[in-house]
Amino acid sequence: MKSLIVTPNGKYIYPEEVENEILKSPYVAEVVVYTHKSGQVSEEVRALVRPNPEALDELAEKQGKSSLSEGEVETLIRREVSGACEKLASYKRVKRVTISNEEFPKTTTRKVKRFEVEALMTPSTPGIG
Repeated sequence: MKSLIVTPNGKYIYPEEVENEILKSPYVAEVVVYTHKSGQVSEEVRALVRPNPEALDELAEKQGKSSLSEGEVETLIRREVSGACEKLASYKRVKRVTISNEEFPKTTTRKVKRFEVEALMTPSTPGIG
């Protein structure tokens, strides 16, 4: 309940619901969904994603490459997030994706420290979208 997002229109978004859809992708290792103010009263749903390096290496190998370029990874992750969000209501869909290769901070029970991750996200952080 702590992570419940209430949009300016009064709609409820449970980040875990969106994250669970995105985590169905084999190319996503971790994800944190949060909102970001994009105007005086508007907010947009964003996601910070850590790709699954093993799955990316397997995909590169299948394509006959030693590794995927940064651009290829960004395109793949954006496509995976977009596809996962198609099943969700439009107000729950991720509008912007940021990729991080760093493992997210976790509690001793291995849960992502959502508020620490969100605090790391600043308006100057580059994203894909």
